[in-house]
Amino acid sequence: MAYFAAGTLHLFRGEWVKTQSLLGRGIDIALGSNVLLLLPPVIADHAWVLATLGQRSEALNGIRRGEELVERHAGKGVVAQRGWAYHSLGRASLQLGNVDEALRLAQRSIDSSPHYHGFVAHTQCLLGDIKAYPDRFDADGSEVHYHQALALAEPRGMRPLIAHCRRGLGKLHARTGQRHLAQEHLTTATTMYREMGMQFWLGRAEAELRSGWSPLRRRRRLLTDSPRRSPVQPRRFLPKFVREPGDENVLRLQDATAICLGDQALAFYVPFVFFVRANLAVPKFVPMGRQEHESPLESKLLSGAAASGVGQARFRDKGRAASTAKRLVLQGCCH
Repeated sequence: MAYFAAGTLHLFRGEWVKTQSLLGRGIDIALGSNVLLLLPPVIADHAWVLATLGQRSEALNGIRRGEELVERHAGKGVVAQRGWAYHSLGRASLQLGNVDEALRLAQRSIDSSPHYHGFVAHTQCLLGDIKAYPDRFDADGSEVHYHQALALAEPRGMRPLIAHCRRGLGKLHARTGQRHLAQEHLTTATTMYREMGMQFWLGRAEAELRSGWSPLRRRRRLLTDSPRRSPVQPRRFLPKFVREPGDENVLRLQDATAICLGDQALAFYVPFVFFVRANLAVPKFVPMGRQEHESPLESKLLSGAAASGVGQARFRDKGRAASTAKRLVLQGCCH
């Protein structure tokens, strides 16, 4: 119980690595002691964390295992936290880009929680995020769900969820060109995150508040630009610490990766972060594909970065695009 409670606290704060450690340890103890009553929602939370950290295969296994446990417990009449478990499984699926699966699980959460308004509030926020997903963008539907979540969360003093909804509305209005509303909601979210000491979420909200541009529109512009432009050269824009390898820098870039993977709007920059991480460990910074002493892991990261278009994608404004990527990486290294 202590591990589960502590893990839930760090989950809300966005401290993913700490949450993974606590929940994983709690699950091992519960299985070893045959204490299975609380396992479904905890395994669901654990799958959410794994998905956020980019551990795809483990997260998929956790989603499958978590849903099986939820259904098994429901068959025995244990349904108290079924709504939350489905919500967390939906979050994990959305992080992995499985939008249809996330929508299905979110609906199961709503259906399972007719009298648990707190769970419904969290799931309405999840539905807002699903409707705002780049490939399924529905501004009106997303806004309705965020406001429904706020209507349930505000009377109950659910401040972290209120901040998440405000941030979601801010990002939504930024995409639709309503800059004044976007700034208003993002400012509110930033203030709340700061007051609650939620540093991970604060960093993301502050970056979104400073950016003042639509992640959806800019990503499309960058990916569809003219092929006649020369490719961006990441080297000149890389942070100084890339040339000073060390365990601390590797951990910082792991945090940057988690930030990128935690937000679909920032997914475009994930290959850039992996490219930097790959080059931290090599003896000399050279163009991709020419490294003679790279390890299998480094080779895999470099190949993944190359396949994703890092160093090969063509931009209308190379300097602006690369400086944005640099700022994102540096921001991730500060949290």
